[in-house]
Amino acid sequence: MQRLKNRVALITGAASGIGRATAETLAREGARVIATDRNQAGVQAVVTGIQNAGLQARALSQDVASETVWADVIADIRLHEGALHVVVNNAGIAWAGSILDMSLDDWRKQQAINLEGVFLGIRSAVPLMRDSGSGSIINVSSVAGLKGSATLAGYCATKGGASSHQRSGARVCSFGLEHSSELGTPRHHRYEHLADRDTGGDAHREQFG
Repeated sequence: MQRLKNRVALITGAASGIGRATAETLAREGARVIATDRNQAGVQAVVTGIQNAGLQARALSQDVASETVWADVIADIRLHEGALHVVVNNAGIAWAGSILDMSLDDWRKQQAINLEGVFLGIRSAVPLMRDSGSGSIINVSSVAGLKGSATLAGYCATKGGASSHQRSGARVCSFGLEHSSELGTPRHHRYEHLADRDTGGDAHREQFG
């Protein structure tokens, strides 16, 4: 059953993980998928797989922290698809380690992608979605936004902020603004053993879909 037939769906961070699975699922449901990511080779591979299955998808390069790039992506969709019905703000990064070792730059990078990317996604997409008649915006959050972690402080802050921003956005958009939260993702489980203790180990960054 193709519940999204003749619908256009934009998924950010679609080169891997949740983003890839979402792009593939929405395509199977009949959507014309626009899959975006900074990893051009990765997102193109996802799109090629979708197309090889006889489904509709195309890839775009996108840095979700860039206001200019968001404008370009939406303009491209307006030009080629003429409508937009679903946006999945999924792109995100995590920096794992003690807050005492986190630089301000590391903090800001997480804020820019995980939180500002959501803000820009909503603000950029809404005009075209209104012109399209209806739509849903899904902002992928995490249980990390509901509880603190000594080793994921920046990530937790961004996901908590995204959840709060979502509730505000829902008051502005009355045509199906939705929020996906409390996701027990594989990456969250990978870090979960760090959540209740200070490890003193090496900090590291990871970008994910």
